[in-house]
Amino acid sequence: MPANSRHPALLFAISVAALECLGLFAYGISIAVSAAHEGSTGTTGSNVSPVSLLVIFVLFGALIGLVVRALWRGKGSARTAYLVTQGFGLVIAQTLISGSESFEVITGWALAAAAIAGAIAILTPAASRGLNLTR
Repeated sequence: MPANSRHPALLFAISVAALECLGLFAYGISIAVSAAHEGSTGTTGSNVSPVSLLVIFVLFGALIGLVVRALWRGKGSARTAYLVTQGFGLVIAQTLISGSESFEVITGWALAAAAIAGAIAILTPAASRGLNLTR
């Protein structure tokens, strides 16, 4: 489907998932860089190795990237995976909101707002038509 025929709600939902994908890649890489510079064997309060965390975050980012790709191609079956992704985003947001640092709290609220707005956007009738999910 040509980009100019996509409804803004669908484009917004795709953008939310793309930012989540990039955020996971960036966070995974930041863990690896931090471990390389500080000689860390794991994150603070965790016994998980930085290499394992890097692999996990990059894999999750890649899976979200596949959802973005499917939505971009107009595949209606990707909507369920997208909504599950936004559900995980809300769980992560709640964890950040209950954090002690103001940056964590602000990031958590931003993630929660993006996840809710993305879920609402993907469920609009216009986005459903863009994904060929009409009744």
